[in-house]
Amino acid sequence: MPEWIIVIIVIVCIIVLYLLSALILYLLMKRAMNKAYDALMALVPYEQERMDLIVQTKERLLDDHYHLSDEMCELVESNNALLKTPPVDVGKVKSQTDFLIMYFTKFLREKKVAKKDSSYADTSEKLLKMLHLNDDLKSSPYGKYDKLAFRYNSYLNMIILAPFVRRKFQNAPIL
Repeated sequence: MPEWIIVIIVIVCIIVLYLLSALILYLLMKRAMNKAYDALMALVPYEQERMDLIVQTKERLLDDHYHLSDEMCELVESNNALLKTPPVDVGKVKSQTDFLIMYFTKFLREKKVAKKDSSYADTSEKLLKMLHLNDDLKSSPYGKYDKLAFRYNSYLNMIILAPFVRRKFQNAPIL
């Protein structure tokens, strides 16, 4: 058998092996993508719970005649509206909700509202607990999603899959 036929057979075998491994990795990536986005959508009720606490805090502060800036009131309303309009951009909602939690806890601390009324102290503690600053990744509600998103993103960024998935799929946001 001539050498050029052996070279062609080897090249064809390498290409078939490459395509077969790319297909297997593509199927694994699709499965990881579905799991990651399902976990992301499972976070929407938790984000709604955090937003409800922020809205309640804002309303209580306004009812008790504390002055809140118009920009913050608008941000609370826009973030609440963003959370209610499908499809929910959980990454954007989470970052704005985190900012609002920090703002309200700082407001309660600096205006000494929590010292005047103990119910505000409880609210401030709940807000800080929902910020998850000192939580371990496993105990955080975002831990499971982040783990799945890292797995999906690692599949998506593999060199072997790059020609097939680069334009069709986007990285999952890391929260």
